Amino acid sequence: MVSGSKSHDTIPSRHRSIAKLTHSCIRSRLVFEIDQPANLVRCSIRWEATVRNVAIFRQIAILIICLSACSTAAPATPTPILRTKTGGVDNTGDLCFNRYDANALVLTGEWLPRGDCFSSSCTRRDEESLIITRTADDRELRFTSHARLVQTTGTDRGCTADCMGGGRVPFTLTQILPTASYTIWHGASMIGQLNMSAFTRVCLK
Repeated sequence: MVSGSKSHDTIPSRHRSIAKLTHSCIRSRLVFEIDQPANLVRCSIRWEATVRNVAIFRQIAILIICLSACSTAAPATPTPILRTKTGGVDNTGDLCFNRYDANALVLTGEWLPRGDCFSSSCTRRDEESLIITRTADDRELRFTSHARLVQTTGTDRGCTADCMGGGRVPFTLTQILPTASYTIWHGASMIGQLNMSAFTRVCLK
């Protein structure tokens, strides 16, 4: 017992340090190695374990990012629903006087059937008529308009809000004198005045 104890005590301290380090490496699942040229003792992580740990950390990071994105994502904006009912448009909308050629005495313009806000992506004009009457004293222009609009889609969802489903109905008037001045009627409504001597493009409602 005494000699055994003495033998233990005579183990060099460097060897005891190596033994402790070896035990520590094994417990930590590290690789124990001695660097002979530098006379050093160290523990190093296995390369395979490093790759595996990196893969695990990467998966955890991806999971955290996904959870953060899910918790902070803004709610989806609902698509607006617009009215696109089928129906008639009579004597409503804009009468636009676009161009006057004083040499040819020609006035051109267009009628824009409006009514409700008919979307151009969901509605089309199925029929139209535009009758223009000039009074005998050449002081009034009377417009009588009609259009029928039909819905082109099975649902109102996703229609554009441009209110141009009625399209444009062009018209041309001839023998319009540069000195003329007109009161404009649309149906039973007087909607404005048109002075040819100071003509500029205008839309009347």
